[in-house]
Amino acid sequence: MTFRFFSIEHVPQEGVGTISAYIRDLGGQLIRHRQYQKQPLSISHDDYDVLVAMGGPMGVCDGGQHPWLDHELRFIREAVDQGKHVLGICLGAQMIAKALGAEVRKNPCTEIGWFPILLEDAFLDTQLGQGLNRQMDVLHWHGDTFATPPGAMRIAGSEACANQGFLYEGRVLGLQFHLEMGEEEVGVMTEHFKDELVPEKFVQDAAEIRARTVECAMPARQALFSILDGWLKY
Repeated sequence: MTFRFFSIEHVPQEGVGTISAYIRDLGGQLIRHRQYQKQPLSISHDDYDVLVAMGGPMGVCDGGQHPWLDHELRFIREAVDQGKHVLGICLGAQMIAKALGAEVRKNPCTEIGWFPILLEDAFLDTQLGQGLNRQMDVLHWHGDTFATPPGAMRIAGSEACANQGFLYEGRVLGLQFHLEMGEEEVGVMTEHFKDELVPEKFVQDAAEIRARTVECAMPARQALFSILDGWLKY
């Protein structure tokens, strides 16, 4: 089967990253939708197999500033109801959580930089979690968080953020953290969003984030590809 991936990208700084390499290795097709270019979200659900909703600095309740948010929430819910594989990263995960009826709110603290998460044993026992280490260093860049949606499995947490991901019906995956960003993507983020990098307990400065990326990006990529392998088998 040739998988057709449909990505929704909210800002130019947060594209699909290394997911594009995964799709290429898989022999799949990537169809990209760029919300920031004000393109209408008009694709039919019949024209793709896998929906990927990426990150962005806006919040899920900012519909007044970003009118497309409510349409995208409905689109995501339709994709879930039609049995699609749906992956959300950062804002995308929050969008899925809200579409599934979960609360999205401010996290007690901002979390930006490379910090460890702990994966739940139940997730490690799934085909998505096979071969992963229980603790992984991952890139965070968020101030909001979500409750685990009704009927979903909580898959990870960190010291700064209790809910770092969820799995719903085996085929809907929300990740609060970033596994898809390499050195190029992190360089863009640390430059474009540098005003957010005011060091505190869970916010690293740009130099530390870039230095940690050199050592952590490849293991993160390998973990992402392993998770996607298991996920697409569902």
